[in-house]
Amino acid sequence: VTKNNGDSWENITSKKLDETLINSIEISPHIKEVTYIVTTRYKFNEFNPSVYKLSNYGKDWENISDGIKDGDFTRVIREDPEKKGMLYLGTQNGLYISWNDGEDWSKLNLNFPVVPITDLKIKNDNLIIATHGRAFWILDDLNILRRYKEIKNIGQLFMPSKTITPNWYSSMNENNSKGTGLLEGVNPASGMVLYYTLPKLSDKTEIKIKIFNSAGDLVNTFSSLSDSEFIKYDGGPKKKTTLTKNIGLNRLVWNMRYEKLKGIPGVYIEGSYEGHKAVPGKYKIVLSYLDKEFSVDAQILENPQFSLSDNDYESYHNFMSGAEKVYNEMTNLTNEYQTTKNKLIKIKSKLGLQKELQILKEIDSILSEIDKWDKIMAQRLSKAYDDVENFENGFTAHYLYLLNQSDSGIPKLTEGAKKKLIELNKQWKNYKQRAKTKINSKIKRLNINYGGNIIFP
Repeated sequence: VTKNNGDSWENITSKKLDETLINSIEISPHIKEVTYIVTTRYKFNEFNPSVYKLSNYGKDWENISDGIKDGDFTRVIREDPEKKGMLYLGTQNGLYISWNDGEDWSKLNLNFPVVPITDLKIKNDNLIIATHGRAFWILDDLNILRRYKEIKNIGQLFMPSKTITPNWYSSMNENNSKGTGLLEGVNPASGMVLYYTLPKLSDKTEIKIKIFNSAGDLVNTFSSLSDSEFIKYDGGPKKKTTLTKNIGLNRLVWNMRYEKLKGIPGVYIEGSYEGHKAVPGKYKIVLSYLDKEFSVDAQILENPQFSLSDNDYESYHNFMSGAEKVYNEMTNLTNEYQTTKNKLIKIKSKLGLQKELQILKEIDSILSEIDKWDKIMAQRLSKAYDDVENFENGFTAHYLYLLNQSDSGIPKLTEGAKKKLIELNKQWKNYKQRAKTKINSKIKRLNINYGGNIIFP
């Protein structure tokens, strides 16, 4: 050891140590006087593990190899930079872990193969493992492993790792992923990984996770109950992820997006209904069920490849939030008019007497105006991808297309997108006014003339 930058050296080798190869040296990131070493004598045909903790700059040596299987001779050791005394050990036959500074060890198998480990590195709350002949492996989410001893079958919400704004696909977004690929490696989850624990709950008990931004605005909500109003159809929104509520540990990957956009049932639109990306900043995660509530802070970090300013992110967020609000408004109104149309048709089927001729005419006039307006807003003939070549999209599809194109891999607005939004919003203002004067006014008159609120609005 040297304490003066190599001007002089002191031999601190223990007299109890036989001639051996010192395969790895790890200076503790928590106590500078402490070092861990692993030694190996496999070249002498001895295959026993040999791990030492050196304290007081090597004056005190302690063998901490108890619990490591004979034959698993040791190659590399690392101490967790966040949790003092949490040690990772690479051996000839796999990975070991200790939560108590080497007093005892546990084999960390999971889906990791029995293979020699030549090096270990900890980065971004992940353990990167170099193996001999079986590729690189990464153990994600060390935050939850660090708190392994604290995990109980009770309500808990764990603070997630700081998460970089993603721009990649990953099968690890699904809870049933095995973490391995037949022909290629597997990317880390492209979202914020949330872990929570639960006690035994009844099937009827709903659990919720709500996500808020730093301004206190609701970003997204997830529930353990399936959406009873969800309608599946080609070219429509995908069903929202439901929370698992297993006894003990559960996992959710939030895709770091705002709430999904609305769809028009039966209308095929070639596009995405996902809300826009949450921008870098601080967030609050809240888990609730029954009368329990747990909250933790979370943080989204900027993707270093983007090189965007705070103003770029703010402009993107304001643009997308405003446009999504308008899109949902037009979609909701389109759906409401279809509900109105169906109700009027039902009312009309019950009429037919001569004295009701006037109401029939008024209903027909409203139905005609709804159909004209609907043909502008939605294309109901398209049923598949290639139909767009035969049938022009409705206005809602054009608006959704702008949202999708503006929500690019890099969340930065173009001047073209800004100009197009102004143009489309001007059109929407005219369509909305047309609905108010051509449809709502006639419905209002129908309600007044024939008693009560027969129909929307």
